[in-house]
Amino acid sequence: MSDPKEKIIISGTGCALVDYLYSGIGFNTPAFEKYRSKTDGDGGISPGKLVFTEEVEEFSGKAYPEILKEISGDQSPDAINVGGPGLVSMIHAAQMLDPGQFEVRFYGGMGRDEAARQIRELSKRTPLDISNYLPVSNRATPFTHVLSDASYDNHRGERTFVNHIGAAWDYTPDMLGESFFHSDIVCFGGTALMPRMHDSLSVLLQQAKQKECLTVVNTVYDFRNEKNKPGEPWPLCDSKEDFGMIDLLLMDGEEARRISGYECQEDSARFFIEQGVHAFIITNGPEEMLVYSDGTVIQEKKLSRLPVSGRVAADLQKTGPEGDTTGCGDNFAGGALASLAWQMQVHRNSKPDFDELIAWAVASGGFACFYLGGTYFEESAGEKRSRVESYKLDYTHQISHLSHSSPPKLVLFGAGKIGRSFIASLFSKGGYEVVFIDIDKNVIEALNQKRSYKVIIKEQDETEIRISGVRGVLVSNEEEVITEIAEASIMAVSVGMRGLAASLPLIARGILRRYQEEPDRPLDIIIAENIRNGAEYVRAELGRHLPEWFPLDELVGLVETSIGKMVPIMPEDEREKDVLQVFAESYCTLIVDRQGFRNPIPGLKGLAPKTSMKAWVDRKLFVHNLGHAGAAYYGYDHYPELTYMYEVLEHTEAREFTRQLMLQSSRILQAIHPDVFTDQQLEEHIDDLIARFRNRALGDTVYRVGCDLQRKLSAEDRIMAPLHAGIRLGIPVDRIAEALFYGTRFKGTNEMGELFPGDAEFHQMAQQEGLESVLVRLGNLDRPTLESLS
Repeated sequence: MSDPKEKIIISGTGCALVDYLYSGIGFNTPAFEKYRSKTDGDGGISPGKLVFTEEVEEFSGKAYPEILKEISGDQSPDAINVGGPGLVSMIHAAQMLDPGQFEVRFYGGMGRDEAARQIRELSKRTPLDISNYLPVSNRATPFTHVLSDASYDNHRGERTFVNHIGAAWDYTPDMLGESFFHSDIVCFGGTALMPRMHDSLSVLLQQAKQKECLTVVNTVYDFRNEKNKPGEPWPLCDSKEDFGMIDLLLMDGEEARRISGYECQEDSARFFIEQGVHAFIITNGPEEMLVYSDGTVIQEKKLSRLPVSGRVAADLQKTGPEGDTTGCGDNFAGGALASLAWQMQVHRNSKPDFDELIAWAVASGGFACFYLGGTYFEESAGEKRSRVESYKLDYTHQISHLSHSSPPKLVLFGAGKIGRSFIASLFSKGGYEVVFIDIDKNVIEALNQKRSYKVIIKEQDETEIRISGVRGVLVSNEEEVITEIAEASIMAVSVGMRGLAASLPLIARGILRRYQEEPDRPLDIIIAENIRNGAEYVRAELGRHLPEWFPLDELVGLVETSIGKMVPIMPEDEREKDVLQVFAESYCTLIVDRQGFRNPIPGLKGLAPKTSMKAWVDRKLFVHNLGHAGAAYYGYDHYPELTYMYEVLEHTEAREFTRQLMLQSSRILQAIHPDVFTDQQLEEHIDDLIARFRNRALGDTVYRVGCDLQRKLSAEDRIMAPLHAGIRLGIPVDRIAEALFYGTRFKGTNEMGELFPGDAEFHQMAQQEGLESVLVRLGNLDRPTLESLS
């Protein structure tokens, strides 16, 4: 280690390359399709994945420059940036630290070409010492072509990466020299893309520990070993004992799973603990991270989950992405390095604070979302640190209660599919304990036994999310429920209209107990129900069960929502395997009424506060709910033999009917709520919804989407509400009326061949009273209006 009176020295090595960013690439064009992968690992290019230039050449039989020219239309790159987990993390650390007190050095090898000149010139614009970053080979300097299609996946956007290892093949451990280990901290970043260094990682770690260096390893996807031995754990260290030489290990969730060989993230974490890694952070993109320290080098922290930055998430929702996610993980590592060094300098006789380190890492990674490429070039020294520090301070405040007291608590009435897959998932990922209140004894017992459950995301590539920190209370245990409400940080209800009416008297008793114990502590209740004017209804019902003097408006926040997540019925065989697991789509944005809160709005990823809430509630009802039900009713009427929604919407005429139905209702929506939504916004929303309705992997059935006619054909629901509004405003409603009459003929059945009980009752009433009478009563229609629609 360096002398205590001298500068703190960080030396890093690992993957360093030039990023060439190409926008405007079409992943659905013939040029791209020509080189697209047919099977995993065949060497073709694929959206969201990385492939090596040599593999693409072998796959296609053509030189890679010709392929790039063809795919890009011979365009020049839109941007050139410094990339690579080794180099970018060190640049960021250097930008965060005072050069008078810290020295940050990078060791690596490049080629002798134009790309080498570019990367040297770009790196010189940063405070990083690159005097040990040298030409070592006549091969090309490592590069990655980042091909971006912003319109891919219904305008969600995606990137494809083509990497050339080049001169990195020729950089060997002996090239580091002794000076590398004359450091306080040494970092090995993304060595999987420097093959000879990666294969010698155990030897390098041993050398570092002999010199009393603190060791940091940040990993990268190991494409080479995955290709050589598909599906097998990736080698990182030569033996179990060698893992114990890693003081801080930084990985994303995929890397942790593939190195450990365990699919469950908690199992991966336990693997690294058992191997003797002293501290680690496992990131998970926009989801919560797993952190651990055994206290040997960094202050002890039990294995726990921490959220991502709420402010970064909020700023991205508010302003939209100003950059991309390139380099988020690399800058995350750089923030951790900078915090380690700073704490070693300031607190030489104590171990670094892990929460402080995590806060700098999270802020650094999050800030990378607001500029293009991995490296940020400062206008003046200290500029980046100042901007990152603002996010760091917010994040420190965000997690302060997690670090020094019990976690905040969401009390959630309803452990159904939406409650488990959506509401609980969002809050659990944000660091909340979730207490379910439900009538299902089997579900409550399973929650209390397992304290976690799986959400299976049904997309083209199925993924599994584990929701932890959960437990349950039976609604019949009223005294226990009242206590939970009194102690809650926030509440939510997701029980359906009938369940809501039954729950509110008990909720009122909990609110009263809370007032008696802490009279100045407001409680926000998120109304996670698909009902219009939900806050008015809940306020009126609570008022009936609370004393007249109770300050309801001041102490109870009633937060309306727009629930846009689609959750299919679980097949019986899946329910028998695991009563808690639930299938869902990946969409996870909860639109909430900003004005409904009485406490500060939680800074959660996926929470989207809106001011014109009634417009957003109506958008869900008039567009999403109407279109989904209309497609189901049209599908049953025209193709009664079909089971799944995606099968219905494979028919062009069904898609066109659904689209025109939603467009007609969206015009009514705009007339009710002018200046909230543009035509383009609504049309893009409609097209995105139809794409989601067509999700084959979700397995959503015509039965689920169409059943419960007495609710779905009632006056304030998805068909009648826009129908009444359109008639009142003099706007055409012919498509909506058509959907209504298809709905009256709906007799879809479940997997057992049974009608929904209420639907059997609906058709019995229609037969006995006449359909017109039933619609007049249910839908609040008068007979002349009904006749005019037919």
